[in-house]
Amino acid sequence: MRSFLSFIAVALAASLTSGCGFGDKPDLPPVLPDDLVVGSSQPGGGAIGVLFDFAEEVVLTRTATLGPLVVYSAIDPAFDGLTEDDPDASLYVLSGEIPLTVELVAIDAGAELRLDATVLAAPGDTAEIVMGPGVHFHPEWRVIAPEGTTPGPHDVTFRLGDASGRYGMSQTFTLTLVITDPG
Repeated sequence: MRSFLSFIAVALAASLTSGCGFGDKPDLPPVLPDDLVVGSSQPGGGAIGVLFDFAEEVVLTRTATLGPLVVYSAIDPAFDGLTEDDPDASLYVLSGEIPLTVELVAIDAGAELRLDATVLAAPGDTAEIVMGPGVHFHPEWRVIAPEGTTPGPHDVTFRLGDASGRYGMSQTFTLTLVITDPG
């Protein structure tokens, strides 16, 4: 028992001196959020901005069969209103709730974006949701494909605007939807 306690003490001391405990931490890359965090490019104005790792693929799962078609979907990433200014990312909290417009710029055939009862499936399609500090909204990212096929990646390119006119239009963003298990 005594040797076990000695081992634990040595292991604890080693972890504390190797950057795993108290003291200086090694420089780590920033952790990006799992959701699309919405804010603005300047305090109280500017353009709509989003903090997210757009290199990450959105994995869809089989959710329904409609005759000869299979629906694959996911409700993440969601849209989240930024709650604290992040000057390092040049993203600032929205001044209040706004009517956020989501506009498709490009979308691969078979992909869709559902926001409440509105389905966006073609470039130029738009929908409006409420966004503001701390607001959380789950869309549905979807791909519809024939049964028995394995769909490849589908890109959804969109931009965000403010129907009230307080904030300018965002740049365009592209999410890649993938099906890893057509099950």
